[in-house]
Amino acid sequence: MLGKSNCSILSLVGCVALSLLGFKILSIILSALKTLFAAAPKKIEVELTKEETSEKLEGYPKFDTKKLIGEKDTVYLWDPSTMDYFGSVKAMNKDEVNATVQRARVAQEQWKTSSFETRKLLMRTMLRYITENQVNCARVAVRDSGKTLLDALIGEVLVTCEKLTWLANSGEQYLTREYRDTGRMMMMKKVYVDFVPLGVIGAIVPWNYPFHNVFNPVSAALFSGNAIVIKVSEFASWSIRYYKAVSYTHLTLPTICSV
Repeated sequence: MLGKSNCSILSLVGCVALSLLGFKILSIILSALKTLFAAAPKKIEVELTKEETSEKLEGYPKFDTKKLIGEKDTVYLWDPSTMDYFGSVKAMNKDEVNATVQRARVAQEQWKTSSFETRKLLMRTMLRYITENQVNCARVAVRDSGKTLLDALIGEVLVTCEKLTWLANSGEQYLTREYRDTGRMMMMKKVYVDFVPLGVIGAIVPWNYPFHNVFNPVSAALFSGNAIVIKVSEFASWSIRYYKAVSYTHLTLPTICSV
């Protein structure tokens, strides 16, 4: 009797294990099919400047770092590896920053109601552009930071693509409602946690990863239904023209992402 009982228990455990495994495999298949039949990301075109496309630049004046001493109103643009000087831009003042945040706040009121399917499509669209233009994305980071092309491809472009892929495939499950145990005394109640957008996210990013440090917070903020305003480093501000153009081209509401 004992032997038969043990066999029955083992059979039951085996059936449960096989059922769980089958459920897991089915979930993976359904997820893959859902991704396969999802709306295809559209192809995006962004116009690049000579400095953003050329492997090597010649004839540019050299930047004098003494200009940085005591400067608060002007942001200078240069290549730290060659000291090629690309000009300057005016630093935004307080009123301009406040106006940018306000525009982002207005846009976020509409974006926060977007579906996860819309946000997934945005992630896949950004991913398509980056993978199809990975050398351009990396070259611009190289020119603004002084790193090597290989470093930019692996340390910036690759990890950004991985994050966009993860958000498109797995992000939704971590932002949907989660139920909690109520305990025996409140068993007649339902307890759950909702994850709601915060509004306008502010990101102050450093100079050392010009590409990744922009698209990392942009992707997370937009996927979670927020708007974002980014302040890039004054020592790596040249690349933002291109990266901002890439971000804006993908968006139906460009003001939800401001740089």
